[in-house]
Amino acid sequence: PNLAYGEAGAGNGVIPSNATLIFDVTLVDIN
Repeated sequence: PNLAYGEAGAGNGVIPSNATLIFDVTLVDIN
């Protein structure tokens, strides 16, 4: 949370304050 949006949140309330963001990433190619 200290590296993301903090107390401000984002997206007019879509991401609440101090939220933990989790990204699901799919590898589609390797070169």
